Amino acid sequence: MAGKRDLVEVACKIVGVLCVLRGVLRLPWAVSGVRMLADKPPDTPQVICNIAVVVLPLLAAVLLLKYWQRIAALLIPVDGSLSTDAGPDWQRDLYTLCLRVVGAVVLVRGIPDLLHLISAAISHKLPGAMAPVSGSLLATIVHLALGVYLVGGGPLLVKIAMKQSMKESDIS
Repeated sequence: MAGKRDLVEVACKIVGVLCVLRGVLRLPWAVSGVRMLADKPPDTPQVICNIAVVVLPLLAAVLLLKYWQRIAALLIPVDGSLSTDAGPDWQRDLYTLCLRVVGAVVLVRGIPDLLHLISAAISHKLPGAMAPVSGSLLATIVHLALGVYLVGGGPLLVKIAMKQSMKESDIS
């Protein structure tokens, strides 16, 4: 029988692999950032951002893939098994764990976007040019807030899903 911590350990490894992919796919941005250093004067915020969008996901990947057991122990201090014989509670627990994994993925995807938008906002000199950045910034902040909510277990989503699950079990 798999324990909750076992599932979180697997989730850490999966999110770690996703972080590696995210960092590798953004390598051209880092190359662009290094090339910008040759500009006179260099656009320092943009250079930092272009390098950070590669380094941060790779750093997260190293932490998740190297310290997955410690991270799981922090997230699930007391391990309990997910017994499928225990009624609807195992579904709730599994659903909550899945929401947390999705939340971690959302955060991994959103943090580099936030850095990119902040650097774009710093780089813009004209107030009129800020309109597209501010709209994207708001969307990214909502994206990150949703990620944090999901990492927290998404209690409202769990409540809605479990209510629907109970209705379906009453029908059958």
